[in-house]
Amino acid sequence: MALVMTSCGTTSNANPPPPVALAPPVAMRPKAGPSHVVKASWYGKEFSNHRTATGEKFDPNHLTAASKTLPLGSVVRVTNPNTGHSVKVRINDRGPFKRGVGLDLSKGAAKTLGITKKGVARVKVAPVTGASEATAAPPD
Repeated sequence: MALVMTSCGTTSNANPPPPVALAPPVAMRPKAGPSHVVKASWYGKEFSNHRTATGEKFDPNHLTAASKTLPLGSVVRVTNPNTGHSVKVRINDRGPFKRGVGLDLSKGAAKTLGITKKGVARVKVAPVTGASEATAAPPD
């Protein structure tokens, strides 16, 4: 019993264990949360019938978009924060290739958002889970 009692004694914190070495920080692009704001531009009839990254022919009236980072085939809701107008678009192409622009909308999507006259506008992008394809033409 004396052995058990001596093993229960307190230890001194005079020599604490060395700290665990952490890996150096790695520069990473912050992950987008459920939604984020980007600049969006649009493209139209000049690219009509050109093949997109998914292999389909581009139709400027369909509700589609190009993104460098969003997965092809994914559906996102794009909202114009100035008007509250929003549209679901399917990512079917890669781009945009203009610095500082995060999304290239089809003309149909841009028209729905009311940004065709501006050319470039800030929009809010949010993923849509379990969404069906968003390829219908916008209302006139």
